[in-house]
Amino acid sequence: MGWSLTLGRIDGIKVRVHVTFILFLAWIGASFWQSGGPQAAVQGLAYIVGRLRQFAEETPEDPSLYPARLLIELSVRGESFAHWQKAQSPA
Repeated sequence: MGWSLTLGRIDGIKVRVHVTFILFLAWIGASFWQSGGPQAAVQGLAYIVGRLRQFAEETPEDPSLYPARLLIELSVRGESFAHWQKAQSPA
């Protein structure tokens, strides 16, 4: 796995992250930063990571497919970050 970075070990199991996933998160963060500043970037990344965690808990499949499934499911549902952000904000 030449394109993966080892983050550490948990109970003797290597925890690795692929470089393209880091680039994906950087792209998401930069997009939100550009549209709404640093607070929007943090919220956008928290949203994406939270959704990925939800998929990890719900899906017994290969974890390398989570980012792709997230994008597909969000586009099929027609869900957007703006929709989620409105739902999370206090009335």
